[in-house]
Amino acid sequence: MSLAEIPLIRLRSLLDASLLANARGFGELMARAQAFLGQPELELDLERGQVRASGTEVPLPAAGKAFLLMLARRLVAERETHCPMEGVPDAALAREFLQAYADINAEPPAEQTQRALKGGMDKNYFERRKHEVNSAFRKALGPGPAKAYEIGRRHDAGSGRYCHDLPLKPEQVRIIDEGR
Repeated sequence: MSLAEIPLIRLRSLLDASLLANARGFGELMARAQAFLGQPELELDLERGQVRASGTEVPLPAAGKAFLLMLARRLVAERETHCPMEGVPDAALAREFLQAYADINAEPPAEQTQRALKGGMDKNYFERRKHEVNSAFRKALGPGPAKAYEIGRRHDAGSGRYCHDLPLKPEQVRIIDEGR
């Protein structure tokens, strides 16, 4: 009998507590870990109103799903998203958001949402939705894997403003039932 040296790669830091706690058995844990080690993939199913990141469902309230869908559509169309400036609501962004809301949610927007967007989407509303989406990714995936999906902020030298984008490539986003 002879012994062989087997190298070990430590991946514990990739396996957040939520990933470990939610797995039902070793096989599922390995499948979920493999999904996060591969290329991130965001899937928005309009008919079912579901959001999945690397195959894991990400529960989001209606407004959060609509905001994510709006950003995903802008990413696929290669359009940057700027947060509205303080005191200058963005009417076009509000229209896109409300269209996304109608497309992914079975119910119409709550009266409170319609009122909040009547004059356009303001900075506060934008930032709240961004926080809501990022928090949902962290809760569903754990802090490490969520970074591949969290809406980030980068400075646009051309406009001098900050862009708020998903950190994905257009080919990593699937919108199911788009144009139904």
